[in-house]
Amino acid sequence: MSTIGSNLQVVRARIEAAARSAGREPGDIALLAVSKAFAAGEVRAAYAAGQREFGENYIQEAMEKIIALSDLPLIWHFVGPIQSNKTRAIAEHFDWVHSVAREKIALRLAEARPAGRDPLNVCLQVNLSGEKSKSGVAPNAVDAAREFDWKPVHKALQYIREHFAEPIYARDVARATGKSETRLKVLFHKALGISWVKYLQSYRIHRAAALLSESGSNVTEAALATGFESLSHFNVTFRAFMGVTPTAYQKRKAAE
Repeated sequence: MSTIGSNLQVVRARIEAAARSAGREPGDIALLAVSKAFAAGEVRAAYAAGQREFGENYIQEAMEKIIALSDLPLIWHFVGPIQSNKTRAIAEHFDWVHSVAREKIALRLAEARPAGRDPLNVCLQVNLSGEKSKSGVAPNAVDAAREFDWKPVHKALQYIREHFAEPIYARDVARATGKSETRLKVLFHKALGISWVKYLQSYRIHRAAALLSESGSNVTEAALATGFESLSHFNVTFRAFMGVTPTAYQKRKAAE
């Protein structure tokens, strides 16, 4: 047995002993192996020893390993501080996020999650002390989130992600959620702090930005592919969200 396999065996034995002493089932406890600074080969060895869940906190390092190990059914956790410009990579490639402390980050993760993937599992960071120097949401925000009816909002998000390239009207989104247009408007704004129309615009623009920077699409192609029928409207909306015109954004990304 490898050193990695031996170490995992020791850790699992300790988990089992602790679980038994606490009156819990060892199978109810998941072991997360933080694999940052370890090579893909070492992660593969851990997988061979039965480990399935791995944590990373550096995007570039994590992406190299996720690609190299894409043949394995691994569960990836992002465990580090989240920068706004890293949310797309996290949403597209990770299964869990452990450090969401701001509404803005949660919204960007929701916008960037690919429609074909399962919902992103999120662990909220809670500021129990209330100290301004510490990050995290207030405890009462967690209670409110637990009691909130999220199903219509999730259905609305799914509908938008699946149909963003088509004309979308309030009646269509409402029908997909089983709620009235008025009720959906209230629920969506309460959940995300913005209207579903604003979310749709943001989602379209971020998808367009990805096309401009990654696929080589020109501005017109990006606009049409993300549901904009008017190029002038696309240019104005893109600048409102991204701070630059689509052309300037594409040139800046090409120069990076």
